[in-house]
Amino acid sequence: MEIYNPPQSPFRKGGNSLKNGSDLILKKTGAIFSILLLMGLLSSSLYAQDFKKDQGIANIRPAKPVRVELRRDPKGGYTWQLSGSDVNEIMKADTALRNYMKNPNARPPAK
Repeated sequence: MEIYNPPQSPFRKGGNSLKNGSDLILKKTGAIFSILLLMGLLSSSLYAQDFKKDQGIANIRPAKPVRVELRRDPKGGYTWQLSGSDVNEIMKADTALRNYMKNPNARPPAK
């Protein structure tokens, strides 16, 4: 009884072709992963250097919204007290509230 040995591929050398193919895949995957990791580390360090150079970005504070304290008096009318850091925004909010109180069916302006 003769044992069948399949012919070897001319592109693969060695004994078990499955083992050699999986080793090659692991080597390629490791190399690609290493390259991607190195690129990620380099790009993040470059971005951090750009941010450190421009200190103006670090000193920007977000604008505080206008705070509206709405009260209803015994006669059914409304009064409000506005507070905030930007006078122009407070004036816009006051105008919008006055217009809304004149015509309550109208929608308030969107930001």
